[in-house]
Amino acid sequence: MKFRIIALLVSLVLVFACFVSCGDADQGKNGDNGVATDALTGNDIENDDVVRGGSLSLSAEVIDKQLAVSVNLSGNKGVAAFNVEIHYDNTKIRPVEIIDSQLVDPAVIFSNIQQGADVIPELTFATAFYSNPSDFTGDGVLLTMLFDILEGASGDTELSLLSDEGGIANQNVETVVFELTGCKVTLG
Repeated sequence: MKFRIIALLVSLVLVFACFVSCGDADQGKNGDNGVATDALTGNDIENDDVVRGGSLSLSAEVIDKQLAVSVNLSGNKGVAAFNVEIHYDNTKIRPVEIIDSQLVDPAVIFSNIQQGADVIPELTFATAFYSNPSDFTGDGVLLTMLFDILEGASGDTELSLLSDEGGIANQNVETVVFELTGCKVTLG
C-alpha cells in the first residue's frame, strides 16, 4: 500500500512538472546565442524560460557479469528536477537497480525498473526521475544504474541518453538544456 501511495505521488509530481516546466525548447542550443533547438525538427525556438546547462553523458564499465552505467553531469548551474531515459538493447542487458549518485540521494531517484520482475524483460529503456523544490549544483555522477549482462550476450552494445522536452528543470521552473551523449561498450 505504501508503494502505491508513493507511486501515485510521484506520478502527480511528474504530471505537474510537465505542465509547469514544458516549454518550447528541447535538449540543445545553438552556440551561446540563447536560441534552443527542437530535437525532433532541428528548428530554432525562441524561449526565455530556457537555461543552457552543460552536458550529460553516459559511461559504462563491465564488472564481472554486470554493467555499471553512469550518467555524468558537467556544467551544472542548478537542477531541481530531472526525468531521463537510458535506452539499451534488452536482448543483451537488463536493468537491476540504481546504486549510486554523487549529487543527490539515490534512494529518492524513482525509476521504471522498480516495477515487478515480469515487466523488466520487456523494457527497452530505464527511467530515472528526481524532483526537489531546491536546485542541486555541482558536477559529478548524477546516477549509476546497474545492469545484468544476459547469458550469451557479447560484442558491442550502444546506450543512449534521452530526456523529453522540459524533462530537466531548475527551481525557477525553467527548462535546463543539456547536451546529451550516449556511449558504446563491449560486453565480452
